[in-house]
Amino acid sequence: MASASQFIGQTISHYRILQKLGGGGMGVVYEAEDLKLGRHVALKFLPEELARDSHALERFEREARAASALNHPNICTIHEIGEHEGRPFIVMELLEGHTLTYLISSKPLALERIFEYGIQITDALDAAHAKGIVHRDIKPANIFVTQREQAKILDFGLAKALRNGEPPADSNAPTLTSEQHLTSPGTALGTVAYMSPEQVRGKELDARTDLFSFGVVLYEMATGLLPFRGDTSGVIFDGILNRTAPPPLRLNPEIPGELERIINKALEKDCDVRYQHASDLRADLKALKRDSDSGKVGSGLIPAVHQRAHFRLSRVTLGITAVIVLASFIWWARSPLPAPRVANVIQITHDGLAKGGPLISDGSRIYFSELSGDHFVIVQVSGSGGDVASITTPFVNSGVFDISHDRSQLLVGSFVGTEPESALWTVPLPIGSPRRVANIMAHDATWSPDGSHLLFGTGHDYYLANSDGSEPRKLLTAVGVPYAVRFSPDGSRLRFTARDTGNNLSLWEVHSDGSGLRELLPGWTIPPTEGNGQWMADGNYYLFTHIDNSGQNIWALPQSGGLLRSSNSDPIRVTTGPLRFDYATPRSDSRQIFVIGSQPRGELVRYDSRSAQFIGFPSAIPAEVSEFSRDGHWLAYVQIPDGTLWRSNENGSDRVQLTYQPMQTSLPRWSPDGKQILFCASFPGKPWKLALISAQGGTIQELLATNHNLATNHNLLDPTWSSDGRQIAFGGDSSAEDSEIRVLDLNTRQLSTVPASKGLFSPRWSPDGRYLAALSFDSQKLMLFDFSTQKWNTWLEEGHTVGFPTWSRDGRYLYFDRFFGNDPSFRRVKLGQTRSEQVLSLKGLHRYLSWLGTWSSIAPDGTPLFVRDTSSQEIYALELQF
Repeated sequence: MASASQFIGQTISHYRILQKLGGGGMGVVYEAEDLKLGRHVALKFLPEELARDSHALERFEREARAASALNHPNICTIHEIGEHEGRPFIVMELLEGHTLTYLISSKPLALERIFEYGIQITDALDAAHAKGIVHRDIKPANIFVTQREQAKILDFGLAKALRNGEPPADSNAPTLTSEQHLTSPGTALGTVAYMSPEQVRGKELDARTDLFSFGVVLYEMATGLLPFRGDTSGVIFDGILNRTAPPPLRLNPEIPGELERIINKALEKDCDVRYQHASDLRADLKALKRDSDSGKVGSGLIPAVHQRAHFRLSRVTLGITAVIVLASFIWWARSPLPAPRVANVIQITHDGLAKGGPLISDGSRIYFSELSGDHFVIVQVSGSGGDVASITTPFVNSGVFDISHDRSQLLVGSFVGTEPESALWTVPLPIGSPRRVANIMAHDATWSPDGSHLLFGTGHDYYLANSDGSEPRKLLTAVGVPYAVRFSPDGSRLRFTARDTGNNLSLWEVHSDGSGLRELLPGWTIPPTEGNGQWMADGNYYLFTHIDNSGQNIWALPQSGGLLRSSNSDPIRVTTGPLRFDYATPRSDSRQIFVIGSQPRGELVRYDSRSAQFIGFPSAIPAEVSEFSRDGHWLAYVQIPDGTLWRSNENGSDRVQLTYQPMQTSLPRWSPDGKQILFCASFPGKPWKLALISAQGGTIQELLATNHNLATNHNLLDPTWSSDGRQIAFGGDSSAEDSEIRVLDLNTRQLSTVPASKGLFSPRWSPDGRYLAALSFDSQKLMLFDFSTQKWNTWLEEGHTVGFPTWSRDGRYLYFDRFFGNDPSFRRVKLGQTRSEQVLSLKGLHRYLSWLGTWSSIAPDGTPLFVRDTSSQEIYALELQF
């Protein structure tokens, strides 16, 4: 049976498949050429895994029957239904344009567009209802707007025929005999936020359910927001059933008051009070459009009252007035800056891919790095929202640091693997060849506001150079690794984030000449967890990210506003979950800021060679990293997003939580006898340590607690058991070139260092105990230590990264992940050989990116394991009020 990609180029019936257009839960859509009529059409195939599902098949066929019964310019035309190799398909008209979801993009539509689309959609609903067909899934994603501004309703996959309605026009089509089984009372179908109250309750539905759903769409077109919002379906259901939507006029004062009345009537919870027919709603919209076009109605704003007062003021009155004005000015000037608050949120991106900061804006566009496939590329998006577009560079991986003061070029860093410093380049805008900035290797960089100087960070130091990188001089040495440096708007000060050996993040300030280095918020939180700061354009506020019990949010630190105005020294929280916000950057000359908002989620998947698919476990496992016990019966994993350690059986059931917050865990390792789990543990403000716990749970034993130097000043990571379970080897942080690999004897508690292991990390003991594999600090080399000769040899060096090495159970192979490259793949190298072979390509697998990277491993039977990313990570624009 052909796979989705194999259809391209094939001729199915009399249709030649040209390209894949997209897909959803109920089908994959291709563009095809009708060889008989010479026209281009869209072919929608039921996915292979659903073709054998009788319920899915009936719903798919029902879509074709329902839509084919309708002939209307605002409903997508169905030409034919067919079958190919057991997979049914629908032939539809090919549409060019965008969905209404894309056009709204969290911002109100123009009033004329609201009228045009609303009238067209209600006309289409009127036609469907007249045929006795209820759509039941009206939402922006199912409304397509062509390039000619024609709205068309798509996807009648949930449609049903009314019992008292007329049958479909094609009397030869199968009737909906399984209606009761497919949509019996108590079953809630449709998209949650657009469901009617009766749909939420699982009641019998009629045409009025579509009118409520369209009322939600109309509300969203008018305001850019949903009327009933929440973090869970339960909260949204409660809003639909019991809450009144915020008045649309409050969110968009530019709309007419009559439009608010129409929306409110469509959103009536009692269907007897709601619009009864789509034609009634259409008539009201047409009347409002007519009155709006003729100027009879205006916006919902209360008109200003203009009065002319002619009077004289005596000198005494003028004097009193002057005193009052002066006193008012002094009071205003000495008052603290007002607290900023978020007045509106606009989603800018919609691709869900992992994004890296900082965000760089020139006012009209946003530049940032994004994980595309398995490597980082520089991309851009309009500040008003839209598609993300790549900026072509020759680099394997790249990240953006800054934009020049004339907005003509980006300052970027290129890297291959996990090397701590990147090569510094300038990239012309909009296109051009990158140019190397001197021979600078840095992990952070920025230009001064006037563009005359370049500041860059290497190791613990910052250097100040000319704008082209020439004549660098050391400016300061930080406590920890400094990054995210920014000049104040007037160029007099610098602020940056420093990460110390305890993984604490703190903000620091220094004069631009390097003098007066000080911590910005000493003692504000213990331990400190603030970083990634940036000034607002006017310099009145300094924005930064802070993590506390309420989540990860953007905070604002008011700055001195002048000679008289006082500065409130306490930071003010700007955002409030549930998203994790980071990398706030202001839009120039605006009260708008851009942020990255994310909700980390992931799912453990295995590669099934028979179906060539990545398949989740029967009980979905939200694992960041995991490991099977040697007998394959048990699984230890770290849960996303809270970082706690869990144990389950091999299919994800029978789960037991072993650790609790605020402890964070990582990299669990089963003991050879399956009785204990070794893992990395960390508390806020503390470095990573090694710990042991029984597989049944209980007391956690910290290893090396008595070794003060290691316990307090180093991250201890990547533990691995010896084959007899008597020793463990471990490494350090890959960003530390001076890290070493050490071995701990669990009986004697003696600690030793593996000879010549400086700069290596991620050790893996071979199953027979003879070898220790490890990675170079830049992840470019796989090294092998022979315990019999006490020497290291370069095992593998192919010019690509090596990640998460894992020995096969028989010790003949070492599997690894080629990441941060154009050709992501899972590979293996045989012991005694120096070239690897590909096990499978990882292109197309959207992988979860954690602080460790993109994890991979193998199950006891040799099945490759990965974590599929199901996160939400987008850029948002926050409109602030002060």
